Amino acid sequence: MGLINILLVLVAGMNFSLALLVWFRNYRDRINIYLGLSIFLFGLWSLFEAIVRMSPDRDSALMLAEVENFIGFLIPFIFLIFAHYFPYRSFKVASWQIVGLILCLLILIAIVFSHNLVTDIIYEPGQTNYGLSRIGMGIFTIFFTFNAVFSFYLLYQKLINNQNIFRKNILMIIYATGFTGLFSTIFGAVIPVITAHNNPWFTPLFSLPMIIILTGYILKANKA
Repeated sequence: MGLINILLVLVAGMNFSLALLVWFRNYRDRINIYLGLSIFLFGLWSLFEAIVRMSPDRDSALMLAEVENFIGFLIPFIFLIFAHYFPYRSFKVASWQIVGLILCLLILIAIVFSHNLVTDIIYEPGQTNYGLSRIGMGIFTIFFTFNAVFSFYLLYQKLINNQNIFRKNILMIIYATGFTGLFSTIFGAVIPVITAHNNPWFTPLFSLPMIIILTGYILKANKA
């Protein structure tokens, strides 16, 4: 399997465990649902990074690479929904905004799964990589970055407008996810546009600070 692929699978397992921990705290609360789903998708992204590298042939690698990129897109999309609701709803969402997000989602699905994103498979057993269309990846990156930036904008606005118990929780989420969000955006979205290659394998490792901080917070809260 190789050391790098084992490491990616371990990181995926850690993210899956944290997602379950978040869901088990209150599986009916939509804040927990969306945060847990964001973390779960991060784990799935790490897992597919390893699976793509271990693909048995070019055709499988192409299909898996497209799925990997779609999962990567979904992470900031779901996290934006979480940021909207955490710890309370930011604003009332208009119908046209929902329609706009759905259209963007459909456009990105079309780009990803019509072979307009992944353009070339660089096959090498255990460390397969792939080339990317700069146009397709450019559109992907714009949407990815917008969702990530707007998510933290919503959290920051709630932080500066609250001096109560919410402030502590918001600050914890910003600390836990800020490092992961920043470096995942840089290495998982921006740099691939410049290099026209798959994001570096180590990008999912940026979830480790989030895993440590959130796990510690949840375990401490459970003991309280």
